[in-house]
Amino acid sequence: MKKKLIMSILCLSMVLTNSFFVMAASDSYEPNNTYGTAVEVPLLKHGVPVKATINGSGDQDWYKTEYYSEGYETLTLTPPAGKNYGIIVHYKNPQGDIVRIAKSTSAGPGQAETVRFPVTKDHEYLIFVYSPTYDYSTEEYELRQDNFETTGDAAYEPSDSFSEAFEVDFLKGNVNATISSSSDVDYYKYISDYTGDVRARLFFNPRNYKIIIYDNDRNETVGQGNCYEDIDFKLVEGTEYMVIVHGVTSNDYYSGIPYTIQMYKK
Repeated sequence: MKKKLIMSILCLSMVLTNSFFVMAASDSYEPNNTYGTAVEVPLLKHGVPVKATINGSGDQDWYKTEYYSEGYETLTLTPPAGKNYGIIVHYKNPQGDIVRIAKSTSAGPGQAETVRFPVTKDHEYLIFVYSPTYDYSTEEYELRQDNFETTGDAAYEPSDSFSEAFEVDFLKGNVNATISSSSDVDYYKYISDYTGDVRARLFFNPRNYKIIIYDNDRNETVGQGNCYEDIDFKLVEGTEYMVIVHGVTSNDYYSGIPYTIQMYKK
């Protein structure tokens, strides 16, 4: 009888111990493994960090928030020691499409990742925390707001002429900016470090914008189109490209919602 009692106590102890470790590996934001189950984090934009865990190789954490003013948000993600985590930010446009607008560059295991992106008042943004190398840990990461600038379109300004074209790397992240007047034209310069076929697209509503992609080295247009039209062309490494966005008519401008330029490898 005594032997059975001791065995029962040992079994109970093991169950309780295992339960403790399962609880320690979880966090209060779960389940949030898809954008459909994204957890609202309204205090993030007020300086209160999110502390949570990537607790398995397939774990993904989604958060959502809205902003009260136009501007540029800067978020920093600090992973556990030796772990490689990243941030991708998506914007939910008026049609309900989920559009990627920013992605952190991989700084390496244990290194903080920072991402900066434009925000529009009263629109929903989805923040995706993941590990590109399938790392995970029971140790928490910290996602925090580093800075918010209420500076309108300043991130890509000045960009109103060929000589003032703002240099960007389209393959590392989307560009989000505004056409703020009937005379506003945005110019971007991109020097490719890649040779291969790509697809570009301009997203915007409720106005009609046009995008033109120009090869500066060959003095020729390689593609053009209106919103939501695919533009397929070939990038050549070392070539300088100019990407131009403007309203189709004098009434096609809107400072309240940013357009998005997306470019990716086919």
